[in-house]
Amino acid sequence: MLGILRDSVLARLGRLDSTNCVLMTKYNLLLATCWIAILVMQCEQPPTQATVDLKNSPNQAELFAPDLISTGLYERDLAIGPDGSELIYTLGTNTGIRNLIIMREQGGAWAQEVMPFSGAHQDIEPFYSPEGQVLYFASDRPMPQDTMRSDYNIWKVARSGTGWADPEALSNLINTPAHEFFPAVTDQGHVYFTASREDGMGGEDILVSRLVNGEYQTPEALDSNVNSALDEFNAFVSADDRFIVFSSYGRLDGLGGGDLYWSERGPDGQWSVAQHFGPAINTSRLEYCPFVDFNNGNLYFTSNRIAEGKPIMATVEDFHKVAHSPQNGFGDIYRIAWDKARL
Repeated sequence: MLGILRDSVLARLGRLDSTNCVLMTKYNLLLATCWIAILVMQCEQPPTQATVDLKNSPNQAELFAPDLISTGLYERDLAIGPDGSELIYTLGTNTGIRNLIIMREQGGAWAQEVMPFSGAHQDIEPFYSPEGQVLYFASDRPMPQDTMRSDYNIWKVARSGTGWADPEALSNLINTPAHEFFPAVTDQGHVYFTASREDGMGGEDILVSRLVNGEYQTPEALDSNVNSALDEFNAFVSADDRFIVFSSYGRLDGLGGGDLYWSERGPDGQWSVAQHFGPAINTSRLEYCPFVDFNNGNLYFTSNRIAEGKPIMATVEDFHKVAHSPQNGFGDIYRIAWDKARL
């Protein structure tokens, strides 16, 4: 563009030579004016709006919203609101900070911020109630009866007008002085979660506390078709209580650092023998924190996988670029079409 402006100026001012100082001065002034005009136009361009496409269903597992949600930081635990207008995920640092981030769609653009009740404690693993009016999550915030406790427990927070009310801890039948993680809630209000209990089957197990007449019942570990003597954790359960996706570490068919499995509950109420998702999802790294968006037909999950190939580090800037990019060994969020996930 500057070349065109220069040629136009030369044509209008006539051929310049070493004796025509006046014309040279006019040329330089006009050229500087053009530079300023270009810079002003660039500054006045509207900023690029951040968009998130929830309807795309990739045939292969791919990074979700790279450089917007999946970045060089630590991202995990995605949950999408029932109406698709907002999502929540966990954002963390390499120093161990974990907080909940909410993104809302407004006029085609998505804006994100730390949730108003998060930020002071470690808040992770969000899960919407089926109607979307209550959010469940795990947190190490002090318990009401014992402010000295720092273990993770299951909390819930209800919507209040355009915001959120104060979080409340779930029943002490669910929350103990040990850790409780990754809540999932069904249409009937039953709460699935991860914990290590003396009456469990192994290390960490997936348990359920059923809601009967408004009261949570004593949690029970799922049977051996799901749990084992190893570690089972971070289970997504469908609202109709018929489908479960979870992680397990150390199984014979595992590919490495922890893999995703699925099981269905039959008419008799029994869970089928858990099935490995296979290499379409699982890798030698850790795959965990699943979420199924049945409305748009996608499975989301977190993975610590790293970018393929070995980058050439020619400059210091190359190191910074790798460290601040997705697939650097921290968690990133991936998705794949649900009908492709179980092939």
